[in-house]
Amino acid sequence: MKVHRKILGILTVVVIPLFAITAESQAPSPAVSTASGSRGQTGNVPSSGKVDTTTGAVAGRYRISTEQEYSDRFEEARQKAAIGNYTEAITGFQDVADRAHQSNDSDTEAESSLRLARAIELSGSKGTLDDASFARAKLAYDRAIQFGDPGQQASARNGLASMLLRRGDPAGAVTQLRAIDLARVDASHRAVYRYNLGLANEKSGNWAEAYSSYLGAIGDKPEYESAAQATFALLQRSTQPRISEAVQFNNFLLSTGQISSAGGYTKQLLAQWAGKPDSQRLLAALLQYYSVSPLTLDDLREREWPYLQHIASSAPELAEPIRDIQVACFASFPPMFEHYQVLDFFHGWAGGDWQQAAMGQMLKRTGDEFKKNGEFQEALSRYAAAWALSFDADAALYAASVLHDHRQFIDSNERLFDQLLNGIIEVKGMDYSKLDWPNILRMHTLLGTIFEQEKHWGSETELRSAIFQWNRAIYAEAQIRHSNPQYPPSPELYMKLANAYQQTGNPKALELYLTAAQAFADTGNVKQARSALAAAGSLNGSKAPSVQQRVDEIAAEIKKEQS
Repeated sequence: MKVHRKILGILTVVVIPLFAITAESQAPSPAVSTASGSRGQTGNVPSSGKVDTTTGAVAGRYRISTEQEYSDRFEEARQKAAIGNYTEAITGFQDVADRAHQSNDSDTEAESSLRLARAIELSGSKGTLDDASFARAKLAYDRAIQFGDPGQQASARNGLASMLLRRGDPAGAVTQLRAIDLARVDASHRAVYRYNLGLANEKSGNWAEAYSSYLGAIGDKPEYESAAQATFALLQRSTQPRISEAVQFNNFLLSTGQISSAGGYTKQLLAQWAGKPDSQRLLAALLQYYSVSPLTLDDLREREWPYLQHIASSAPELAEPIRDIQVACFASFPPMFEHYQVLDFFHGWAGGDWQQAAMGQMLKRTGDEFKKNGEFQEALSRYAAAWALSFDADAALYAASVLHDHRQFIDSNERLFDQLLNGIIEVKGMDYSKLDWPNILRMHTLLGTIFEQEKHWGSETELRSAIFQWNRAIYAEAQIRHSNPQYPPSPELYMKLANAYQQTGNPKALELYLTAAQAFADTGNVKQARSALAAAGSLNGSKAPSVQQRVDEIAAEIKKEQS
């Protein structure tokens, strides 16, 4: 006889002190900690539960009973546990588990054993268990591990590990948590298990393993603030500055969208380690936060600048880099397009690529703010400096856009525009000397976009023209794909060149639109493929039989892709 579980209710992943546990509504919370810091998160989560993305709750699944007496007995024990009557709940779950064992019903045996272990834990005074109760709960967890499916096994090992942590056996907890097959667990529960593995490793003195596990928990569930707090506390309590790990932590939080947390933790760690070797790397991490945060220039001046002044006063070696931040955010300075000029001007960030990249991002970000405020000269100065310092192609494009849109006010003789173009062409020449095809492609794409913006279509032999640059971009991509066939194709390049040819009435546009349409179709980009076909259909020669046949073939591929 097989007996299946009913819905076991909503289990919410939270962290609460174990001594504060009271009777729970339907099932034990999967997150328990102790006042002494053993905050392992536990709970008998249904093996195929789903997470409510709004509440973070974990819902169980239906298992319809084929044996009513099992079902009734299990439900009765569950209700007893829900009102805090753990004595009767323990008796009930034990009875169901034993009956299931006699009936070879491993699924029900495992689930009842999980509930039994949890009820025994909750029955302890202020979360503590005597030796006999501990042994009984452990036996129940072991039983669930032996007879359960992968989800039940994972839940049981996690519960047993949390219990071992509270008993002061982190090594035993590590053993249990490492045995969980994380690949067979959903991301929300995997985050909890990794968090607990981090905690157990931390208690065992395994710093690197703890750090890695906490980061993994954040990766599984970016909004999992307990894991972020644990990572920060691990760094903060380290006996030596862990600056490279702190920078990685900042970047990881930013990459998962936890922007505010990244800024808060990085500022605290910088305040703690300012003046230590490599502490400017943390300052650079802070600039990365500033670069993606919603802070305005007023916010930077009123909220962040006093903090930075404090850091500068406590760590003289950071005084110059912080003065440079002040200039980037608040001072007026002329547009600069040469690398050596900007290195000298922002000397505190001239040392290495990581420094130049960090200040380049900050300059681009402040440029956006000045542009938003209508201060286009100041925006241009920052975009130009960001390009010249870190060769950020987006910054160069933004500088060109400001010059294009406001030329009559800030560059009526096009002197600044020529300086920008000369700088980009010079960098492109250096890339050619090294046969750096990815960067060559990047530079031709940048120049092609600028000349397209200027509506300077030109020809295949006119260097300062869109047609020349898009042709060379296509050639550069071909060189990359020759050495790396896995490099993804860029149909947009053919579309751009086709548009430029179409503007000059060059019949080559038709073939290029069809090439772009085919490439878009091959990569599954149906919308762009249709757009390229429509552009081809508007040109003279598109009704030729050979062309129409090709159009029909591409259209058939698009239709097949949609089906």
